[in-house]
Amino acid sequence: MVASRLAELAVAQLLVQARKAAEAGDWGAIDRMLAEARQRYARFLWVIEVLESAEEIARSATWPGFPKSRCTPRERCTAACPPRTR
Repeated sequence: MVASRLAELAVAQLLVQARKAAEAGDWGAIDRMLAEARQRYARFLWVIEVLESAEEIARSATWPGFPKSRCTPRERCTAACPPRTR
C-alpha cells in the first residue's frame, strides 16, 4: 500500500515535469521521463496505464496538459467547451 502511494505521488510529479517540458518544447525529455518511469514502476499495472495514456497524449499533443502552443487555461476551456445556449 505504501509503495503504491509513493508510486502515485512520483507519477503525479512526473506528469507535472512532463507538462513543463512540453511547454518548453522538450519532447525528448518527455520520452526519457516516460521510459524511465516505465522501468521503475513496471510492477504497478495502473501506473503503466497512466504512462501509456500520457505517452499517447504527448504524441498527439492535443491535450492542454501537453500544449504545443501557448494559451491560457481559460482560452483552452473556451476552445474545448461548446458555447452555452439560453
